[in-house]
Amino acid sequence: MYALTCAHVVPFELPPNQNTVKRFIPESERSKYQFKINEDTTAKLVYYQLDQELDLAVLQLEGGTHSNSIQGIGDITSFREIVPIAAVLRTRVTIVNQENKNLTGFVVKVGASQKIGYPNGNLTLRKLMLIQGMRPNRTFGAITQKGDSGAIIVDDKTKKIVGMVIGATSDKNYTLAVPFSRAMQAVSMNLDYNENE
Repeated sequence: MYALTCAHVVPFELPPNQNTVKRFIPESERSKYQFKINEDTTAKLVYYQLDQELDLAVLQLEGGTHSNSIQGIGDITSFREIVPIAAVLRTRVTIVNQENKNLTGFVVKVGASQKIGYPNGNLTLRKLMLIQGMRPNRTFGAITQKGDSGAIIVDDKTKKIVGMVIGATSDKNYTLAVPFSRAMQAVSMNLDYNENE
């Protein structure tokens, strides 16, 4: 079983760089990049990309139980590309956060650029989605919190995955996400290429 998350959340130093930082981890080296997710589940880093296009890591999971079903949403088996018109139409989305709470928001912009501060330096990510929703204090803004990076974003109407949370703007006005279609394209291209070498 494999899982997608953000490269910045894995417990290894993966420095951001304005140049492309991609790395496929060969099977023989994965034990160096192994860590416990919880008592039952161990993860090994298989691939990561941390550059202007993506903040992404692919983990190989061992142990524990896993499902394609998300509480309150159901089975998730596919994804769709989110296009700029989604912001105009204010596509309603749900984010399942670290506490397994469903957070509802709206895509307000597609194609945004945002400078993000990582522990090892700043990086400007491009082609991001901005999501905004009603917060508990009845104001609009980012609906995610620290620890929600890697959470998936599901289109409420189609029940398809449209993005993955990577953080929030420094002013906490928007949740930042990478389009899931871009993440899947990067994974597909790089894993297929490296595993066939």
